[in-house]
Amino acid sequence: MDGFSNNTADKDRARLVELDKKRRDALAAIDNAKFGWFHIRACLVAGVGFFTDAYDLFVINMVALMLGYIYFADAAGDKKNTLPKWTDSLLKASAQIGTLIGQLLFGFLADRLGRKRMYGVELMIIVIGTIGCALSS
Repeated sequence: MDGFSNNTADKDRARLVELDKKRRDALAAIDNAKFGWFHIRACLVAGVGFFTDAYDLFVINMVALMLGYIYFADAAGDKKNTLPKWTDSLLKASAQIGTLIGQLLFGFLADRLGRKRMYGVELMIIVIGTIGCALSS
């Protein structure tokens, strides 16, 4: 039993060393690559991805204020033009929960179907949603 355990541990250690070498080689190739259009495109894609991912989390506070002015304009006293606390909290929490679920779901699908394909699907969902929001007002 002891010999089996050491043999398995040695194989695992050798595999980890090999993976570490591959990772270091890949990072070295990236570090030593000449600056070009690929780097610019990668930065733009990453920037657009961050913007579209984080936009809804940043804008939800402004949306909550607007909803207060639209639906609670005739409320009495200091409650005028503000969402009730529970509505405000649920709205902001739903944005965070939706982001978490989306990251887990699309991360899993990206691992299964490929990152490029899923990035295209996510981009189309955002474009269609944005057009829908623009046409609804």
